[in-house]
Amino acid sequence: MLVLAAAALLILRPWDSGSDSTALQLPDPPQLETGLDDRIAVAPGGGPAIAAARVAPAGIAVPVVDPAAVPGPVSISQVAVSPARPVAVSRQVSVPPPAPAPAAPVVPVAAPVAPPSIPAPPSSPGPLATPPSPHLIADFENGLEGWSTAATSEVTPRLVSGIVRDGERSSLVRLTGTRSRSQLVLGGDGGEGEESTVQIHEGDEYAFAFSFYIQAMAYGEPGVDNAILRLKSDSSERPAFGLQLWDSTLGERGLWSSGDAVGGDRFLAPVEEQVWHDTIVHFRASSLDSGFYAVYLDGELVDARDTVSVIAPGSGYAQIEVGLYRDGVQVPGTSEIRIDAARLGSTLESVQSLPE
Repeated sequence: MLVLAAAALLILRPWDSGSDSTALQLPDPPQLETGLDDRIAVAPGGGPAIAAARVAPAGIAVPVVDPAAVPGPVSISQVAVSPARPVAVSRQVSVPPPAPAPAAPVVPVAAPVAPPSIPAPPSSPGPLATPPSPHLIADFENGLEGWSTAATSEVTPRLVSGIVRDGERSSLVRLTGTRSRSQLVLGGDGGEGEESTVQIHEGDEYAFAFSFYIQAMAYGEPGVDNAILRLKSDSSERPAFGLQLWDSTLGERGLWSSGDAVGGDRFLAPVEEQVWHDTIVHFRASSLDSGFYAVYLDGELVDARDTVSVIAPGSGYAQIEVGLYRDGVQVPGTSEIRIDAARLGSTLESVQSLPE
């Protein structure tokens, strides 16, 4: 009560003279006195004691032991860890290795196709060996020596300079309009006689090399004569072997082989105009299907066959004609080529290099 009264006084502050509030009038608190004989009982009888047992909230009985009821020392079981029990048994497990990735499917590779039977060129001679030489060189440095004009017909090839493959001169072959023939026969002294021309007989083996340069060309279609080389037999107007300049409907413009020995017209390779092209025809002559031929253009083998006849059956010999032989009606216009560096040898090696 004293505390309450003091709090009220602190709130009302009656001693504050400047305040307009009305002083709260409280009666004097009763006087309290305390003596030794004034005892008040706060709890009935008895000393302190352990309360009776109560049920734990979770329903578990928790005994409350009265210390006075314990007769003496109590033996309590020692706390210890119970015997171990395995909770999981580990053992080695054989893990199979991962399956290998599936291999890529094997695609069968086609076996290489064997090339046709081609006479292999002989190996090059060693550095100390003397290379074979052609036994006939007809390079126009001495005019038409080594040639015959017996097959010239309408226009005789003439000697020119400027555009040459070797030396200082070449032969110019030019046909205009419907003119059809301007050729030279290999061998001879430059005249019209045929006495000294090269005659190729049964079993003879030769390699003939020459270079050609196309200045302008009216290309014929396959099957229509436009030949730059022919192996012409003595008793047949149709050569057994020839090289033609043709342009097919399939766009195969360039060098073709033709004749019975070829087994049908055959496109060999494109040839660029106003560029020299080196050509070699290596052959063994026969009219009994026991010969062969191989054609090389600019150092590459482009055609070859064996068991063929490069001499027409029934003929005694064949001769080599170079220039232009065409069907002037079906292949009209201006055609101009140059021929140079012609040479004839008994082996391929003898004509593979230009003479120095």
